Amino acid sequence: MNSKVVALLVLLFALVIASPASADPTRPIQFDLGFGATWGSQSRTAGFDGFAGYYRSLVPLGENWAFYGAVGPNLQIGQLAIEQPDESEIVLNRFAVGPMTRLGFAYGADGDSWADFYTFVGAAPIWLTVEGADGYELGSRLSVGISFPGSWGAIYRAMEEDEDIGDGQAGSVGVFMVAMAWLLPNTIQFNAEDVGTDEARYGVSFKWTF
Repeated sequence: MNSKVVALLVLLFALVIASPASADPTRPIQFDLGFGATWGSQSRTAGFDGFAGYYRSLVPLGENWAFYGAVGPNLQIGQLAIEQPDESEIVLNRFAVGPMTRLGFAYGADGDSWADFYTFVGAAPIWLTVEGADGYELGSRLSVGISFPGSWGAIYRAMEEDEDIGDGQAGSVGVFMVAMAWLLPNTIQFNAEDVGTDEARYGVSFKWTF
């Protein structure tokens, strides 16, 4: 399974890098940072989950749509809990990293490079180390998600246009909307990973994409 994932990543990486650039509706560099958790019958993880991606529009699909690819590092820092035969748990610090490739569809209205939303499927080999272990273990991770980075784009457009959101009732509404755009995650990602134990784990990550 791992060798197939690695081979697929190499092919997709070559496709993304070699494709002609298209500015809309994807932005070249994007980050999604947040937290996630996974669960299995005898283990679970929780902690930071981040991705820094280089994005390219591979196939324009009309004025506002594109089929895109992205490549970049996926980083996880947190804890791994393993259930013992006596029903106790061992909790270990966990660090995992690997190159992720994503494919999906992006939509951005009015040629805005802050896409209104992305859908994506991602795959990555994962190198994992846990507290007290010597060396790394190789596994794999698959992800499916949807992102709404346009909420962040609205913040920056307002800043660039010097809009006054501090006066009167309309200003209060504007401040509230900006605060919600910053505080609420704009990406949800479902994950399946097979690393660190003898079982696969499934879970979800909530992230901020910008």
